[in-house]
Amino acid sequence: MKALILLLILAACGPKDKYQEIPYTPKKALNTLEADASWSKYSPQIDIMVAFLWPVRVKEQDRPKLSEIIQTSRELKTKKELYLLKKREIQIEFDKYDCNCVINFECTGEEEDLNEAKCYEIEESIFENDRELIPIFGLVERIKENVIAIGGEWLKTHLDFRELPNSTVDFNSLQIKFTVLDAHETTPYSYEINNASIIQEPYFKKLNFSFKRETHKNAHYGVWEVDAAIVPSEASLLFQGKLFWDYQGVKREGLIYWEHPRVQW
Repeated sequence: MKALILLLILAACGPKDKYQEIPYTPKKALNTLEADASWSKYSPQIDIMVAFLWPVRVKEQDRPKLSEIIQTSRELKTKKELYLLKKREIQIEFDKYDCNCVINFECTGEEEDLNEAKCYEIEESIFENDRELIPIFGLVERIKENVIAIGGEWLKTHLDFRELPNSTVDFNSLQIKFTVLDAHETTPYSYEINNASIIQEPYFKKLNFSFKRETHKNAHYGVWEVDAAIVPSEASLLFQGKLFWDYQGVKREGLIYWEHPRVQW
């Protein structure tokens, strides 16, 4: 059932802890690859991020909420893609009319025939498009509400700690820095991961890595494993797939999703 849920989603779409390296090495696949050079056109900063564990058992009465999680995930992916494409379209117009000079007073002296009216119109388009982020982040909250409602475990990310920097992925070294992944009340857990592998599957590439799970009790709390398909698109680079938590011989499954907006065109 959980595998089917994941396939549907993939098809559709406090004080800060000091960083520390978690020395855990996963089993390496024979067909590991290097990072793709084309990823340099995407921001190393992670924008939207969602991570949670499914409940151990989904009750019959919770199946409608399960369907809504899937549908909302599709909607989130679609709306964020449209937002980023519109943002790019507006930026082209902004550059075309040298609006950085008109709006921000950052001029090179080489501007010709500045059109103030057009630039203020473009500025309003920027504000209008950015307002779309409010319902987009509202979709993340809707997923969270439904995950919790069916007994799943929602994991906080940098979206829940806006005072902290975004999580990042270095596409050259494949070093991953989660400024927040899970938290104890107002204390976030942060991780540096240096053992990620890119694996070539028959029809796609995926990212795989494992690391020890943090706990406020400073005791062994099992291991996280991420197995995420890599999905480049016109506006962003997506990592989306399965999140596993292995603890005391019991392995639970969940979902993880994050996005890198495109910055070079």
